[in-house]
Amino acid sequence: MVAPTVLASDRPIEASSASVGSRAPRPFFWSVRCELWRSRWVMLGPLPAALVLVTTTLLGALSRPSRLGALLGSAAAGRHAAIAEPYALAAPMVALGVFLVGLIYSLDALRGERRDRSILFWKSLPVSDATVVLAKAAIVFVVLPLVVLAVTVVVHAALLLIGSTTLILTGGNPLALWRELALGDRLVAVLYGVVTLALQQAQLYGWLLMVSAWAPRLPALWALLPPFAIVEAERRFFGHSRLEELLRDLVVGSFTRSFDLNPSRTTMPAIRRVAELGPAALFGRPALWLGLVLTAVFLGLAIRSRHDREPV
Repeated sequence: MVAPTVLASDRPIEASSASVGSRAPRPFFWSVRCELWRSRWVMLGPLPAALVLVTTTLLGALSRPSRLGALLGSAAAGRHAAIAEPYALAAPMVALGVFLVGLIYSLDALRGERRDRSILFWKSLPVSDATVVLAKAAIVFVVLPLVVLAVTVVVHAALLLIGSTTLILTGGNPLALWRELALGDRLVAVLYGVVTLALQQAQLYGWLLMVSAWAPRLPALWALLPPFAIVEAERRFFGHSRLEELLRDLVVGSFTRSFDLNPSRTTMPAIRRVAELGPAALFGRPALWLGLVLTAVFLGLAIRSRHDREPV
């Protein structure tokens, strides 16, 4: 009698299933990767502002090399603000460049795939509308803030290298500059500022993504015209516009709420201590949480619109 041939694997069925599951595709991860590959230009937004700030600081150090050493040895009241001014400007300038990139990207993120009819290809893949919309939202909610943080840290390092080299060449002590800047507290302040700015501007990007998914044509017009009409109506009937104040607050007012600063000041503050951060004033505001709820609503409407809309 011939013995039966063993065809089954020695591994149990459960182990084979687990191995297959470990290699399962990750649609959200790869959707984000694909979006970054298709929109590599979003990484270039903060570079002009960063280059301008570093170049200006370098030219100032070359023209007046002894100025920094004199400031460190001075006892004037505004000494720290003058030393830390380039570092205080770095994050806002980089964030402004990324903000403009985020506006352009959000308006075209979902409208563009309908315009070039690539939506037909993407919908043929086993990827849901929610995954696609959330992947595009991740670019402005997660990737761009990380870009702000990374570029700001690089700018700070470049400014610190310029300042330290200038002090060494003029006979100063670069350690005095490092102590003056309180680099640990400054890094925490930059990280905190990037996170809070992303949270407070989320509803603006959510609105733009919704309009991008819905607008039949000219998404910029559809995004701007309704708020503009409401602002003008409020001015005509009430003499002032609450919506205009809200929009201005989303763009520039978030900084003073995020830090324990005087909102009436007009100069760029130089954060020296972690104690100057104001998380209670920010996260204790119901408007912040209402804005996050509105963001979720806008994204839900964007998902629905992408499901229903056809190429244009």
